[in-house]
Amino acid sequence: MRFLPRQRMLGLVVLAALLCTVAPFASRSSHAAPPPGPPNIVFILTDDQRFDALDKMPQVQNAITDHGVKFTNAVVDNPWCCPSRASFLTGQRSHTTHVWNSTPRYGGFASFQDSSTIATWLHDAGYRTGLVGKYLNGYENDPTYVPPGWDTWDALTYNTYAYLNYKVSEKGVERYYGTTAADYKTDVLGNYADSFIRNTPPNEPLFLYFTPNAPHGPATPAAKYARTDLGLAPWSPPSYNEADMSDKPAYMRALAPLTSTYNPQKFRTNQYKTLLSVDDAVGKITQALQDTGRLDNTVLVFATRTTDYCGVSTA
Repeated sequence: MRFLPRQRMLGLVVLAALLCTVAPFASRSSHAAPPPGPPNIVFILTDDQRFDALDKMPQVQNAITDHGVKFTNAVVDNPWCCPSRASFLTGQRSHTTHVWNSTPRYGGFASFQDSSTIATWLHDAGYRTGLVGKYLNGYENDPTYVPPGWDTWDALTYNTYAYLNYKVSEKGVERYYGTTAADYKTDVLGNYADSFIRNTPPNEPLFLYFTPNAPHGPATPAAKYARTDLGLAPWSPPSYNEADMSDKPAYMRALAPLTSTYNPQKFRTNQYKTLLSVDDAVGKITQALQDTGRLDNTVLVFATRTTDYCGVSTA
């Protein structure tokens, strides 16, 4: 077993602190002797989740936030989707990754140099590495490609943001999922993550990068949660359909009221409902860690990628 060079392990710790909404250590006993060997690492990254939505995720609360540290003032240097993911994978900012945007020519999958990433570092240090979920914007254009360092590769390709009717690249071979309840994407990704953990030999540390697209739009809930009453109060901050826009720029004064284009209350409710399936997946992941004797030697990190709609963090 080879351990990470000091600078790369430090980069991982600092990066987690920068990106995380929540970054706990999963040990259930403060008096237990630390298990031998390097820790397992599970990084869970949701897409466009507000920090207050954690309140409706009991398994995340019970398994992670109640046992760890919250980085309540964490920020991301570049909040766009692809740049922030590239920064997690490398510990570098956009001027070094050359991923400034989510599309070419100054961004996207095609701009990312993947020869030296957290996957290659950990793989070379003896970890079994697995990606489950979204990789980088534009990867769907080259779904047979598997970046270096990943032992397990279950990456979203066709219809990345849809919750049904999509494809997954299983180590470079695309598999289609349809529109039945069993095809619901977050549940399928949870099953991939479960299999990765259970199939990793017990003497190998693992690194799981679990990246569902929930609660990103169109925010389609699983059928089993479609009628769930979450008891959410109406979302009406002072800026919501502000009556007096005289102090705002002309382009903002020309915008139609929100309710004339879509129903923000319904969309918000559906986002919360999609996170119930993420919560189920987190429960499945922690159960697999428990069943394989890994939970007390696992660092669990729960974070959300920041919104790319307005360029500010929602975490």
